[in-house]
Amino acid sequence: MVPHLSFLHSLAVGACATPTDPVLSNSIVKGKFADKNVPKDLQKVIISESGANDGLGYPFLFIALYLIKYTGSGGAGHPGGARLAMAYWFGETWFYVIVLSVIYGTAVGLIAAKLLHWATDRKFVDRESYQVDRFRQKTSDDALQQTTDMLLNYAIFAWFGAVCPWSLFAHSEVIPSYRLIFLGILVLLFRRIPMVYALQSQIWQIQGWRQMMFTGFFGPIGVSAIFYLYISLDFLRHVTVAGVVREDAARLEEVITVVVWFLVICSIVGHGLSVPLGKLGSKALRRFSKTTKSRGDLEDQDSPDSFHLGERVEHDSDIQPPKEDQHEEHRSRSGIA
Repeated sequence: MVPHLSFLHSLAVGACATPTDPVLSNSIVKGKFADKNVPKDLQKVIISESGANDGLGYPFLFIALYLIKYTGSGGAGHPGGARLAMAYWFGETWFYVIVLSVIYGTAVGLIAAKLLHWATDRKFVDRESYQVDRFRQKTSDDALQQTTDMLLNYAIFAWFGAVCPWSLFAHSEVIPSYRLIFLGILVLLFRRIPMVYALQSQIWQIQGWRQMMFTGFFGPIGVSAIFYLYISLDFLRHVTVAGVVREDAARLEEVITVVVWFLVICSIVGHGLSVPLGKLGSKALRRFSKTTKSRGDLEDQDSPDSFHLGERVEHDSDIQPPKEDQHEEHRSRSGIA
């Protein structure tokens, strides 16, 4: 879809757009809508996947960036070839950034736990206040967390709208506008759904095709993609020849900026509107069925399902009331008491 884009450049763009954003995913699988319509096990799967996938894009991004730096344009300005690129990828990306981060986090967590137990044993930490515990219990169903999440999401969306390069979508030299729109649609439809469909038999939390489509479609592209975008831009600005950004790096800067920002906007609009449009379509379909079918048909046939992703629950209204006794009807018509 993007003209004259090499494999390594495509890998860099894909690594930015692939991770599922945990911030936007949390707004979908948490709250009143999710509690009512999304099974708990499915919520946990989506949250876990978005949290893990958020960091897994980092090594894929940097293997592309290092290879571009040391092998692109014949390695102009940065000799060393693929061997040096892989050495930096294993040494700096995997060992220095990823492995040491895991070691650091584990060490800090263990030390903090030991210090807490040590302080508790010596009564340096007071026991939990009864009033605080009562407050936690009384506010367990409060909407404070949902309100906070909503305000943070609004702040993120406002920042997106302020810094998004809107003019590049219509006047970019690297990709025409019509191809950009088509690319956004293809990414939303085929980025996750085929793989979730292929693996649904291995994920016991996904029950039925509706849950499969929900899990496959709801993989928002947001804060993580922009984070990786700015990391990439900062890296590419140091790929220079005689103090000037190398030509292939400059082209990738423009491509990755336009494509990633546009995919983020497509994801916000597509994923943000799909839930209300789905609920609206479900209600409209039920209303249309009620107006076009007789009551007898409605009793014989199931009405369209709602947006609920769990098993359909039968209500008392679904049970057909028994017919009147015909003898009683005949006696009432004939005036017999």
